[in-house]
Amino acid sequence: MHPATLERALHKWPLWWETILKARTELNFKPAVLEAEEQTKSWEKDIGWDKAVEVCLEAMSKMELPWYFGFYWLACFCADYQRRQSPDFSQIKIPPQNAVKAWVQRVTEEFAKDIGCDPEGIRTPDLHRDRVAC
Repeated sequence: MHPATLERALHKWPLWWETILKARTELNFKPAVLEAEEQTKSWEKDIGWDKAVEVCLEAMSKMELPWYFGFYWLACFCADYQRRQSPDFSQIKIPPQNAVKAWVQRVTEEFAKDIGCDPEGIRTPDLHRDRVAC
């Protein structure tokens, strides 16, 4: 499937947009927050990207999508994009650096758990194999 086809399909799916709007409300986030450094820092201090990534991954689970769709969801969450006003999706760009850092950290932790270790190097107790080097 061509990426643009997938992108259009996601945006036609009401649940995709509903989860983004719900997350924005829950996290008290508006894309305009990213336009002013002071507002961004305040939001990051009060709520933060770790919480946004957590909500993002919960949305992926709710929609029964693989976790890696979450990065695009996060980009949509951050974008000043209105579902019916941007047919070319040009407003959707890579999320801010701090959002990317939070995403990479969380995905790294989850991947480490999946392969049998945790990010701090402590053996995951429920696996019956030698510790995998992290």
